[in-house]
Amino acid sequence: MQQAPFTRSKAGIVLGVLGIGVLAIVLGGCRKSTPSSPSPSKAKPEVQDEAWRDQREKRAKLLYEVAKGTPLPEKIDKMKEIVHVYWDTEAGRSAFEQEILYLVHGGEDRPDEAIREVKFFERRNPEAWELLNGTGILCNALKKRLVEHPDAADAARRSEFLRESLVLWKRIGRRLLENPENRSNWTLYMNLAEAEIMSENWEEAEKIWAQVETLDPPLSPHERYQTLNRRAELLRTKLGDPAKALKLFRLARRLMDEISPTLPESHYDYIDKVIGELEAELKDAKH
Repeated sequence: MQQAPFTRSKAGIVLGVLGIGVLAIVLGGCRKSTPSSPSPSKAKPEVQDEAWRDQREKRAKLLYEVAKGTPLPEKIDKMKEIVHVYWDTEAGRSAFEQEILYLVHGGEDRPDEAIREVKFFERRNPEAWELLNGTGILCNALKKRLVEHPDAADAARRSEFLRESLVLWKRIGRRLLENPENRSNWTLYMNLAEAEIMSENWEEAEKIWAQVETLDPPLSPHERYQTLNRRAELLRTKLGDPAKALKLFRLARRLMDEISPTLPESHYDYIDKVIGELEAELKDAKH
């Protein structure tokens, strides 16, 4: 569902396999004054490789379409087979996301297996954007379960799974950020900040969101609105800075007029309420 290169205008995370290996061949002997044409024997393997890759993509796509129509839990097994055999294809990357999703949602509850699959796929596609999506899905599922069932018998074990998954999520995100092409990727920063929030690293999350304000090209109004809201909420509830939180909430409130057709009325009600509460809090603090 996602392919490289990434553009912030698309909804969600646009994924792809980044980086192409380059084979450098050092030729010995004398340099010829004019390049010679490749012989048929040299060109043939390239044609064969291209045809092989094309057939591989088609085969993986066909298997993926079949797997999508298979009921659980067989669907997971079929997706896993595609991932393990066709991990280097577009369908294989899509199957990875689906595999992780079904391992922790839809009635299935196999986070340990999901973690193993993330590690497997990371070894083979370390630059794949699907890794970010899959690990985010896994972390959110684990966090949701812990919030809804904090006293469950397996809560301690799930907390360990969550910690391990968060390490993976942050490692993958920071590796993707090392690529200059991703430096203005708003969604990547949002993933990293969310991973820090789940890790309760409040100050680190605030630093990440502050960086987003300086991205080039600038954020869209909707992206900036979401970032300002998240930063303001963090400053208000975790970092104890009501003055800065109020400033950011006011900026977000002004942006609402630019994007109002896409915002529910509850957003207006909530921000107006919070702004009023912060204004009253700061007023009381002066007396």
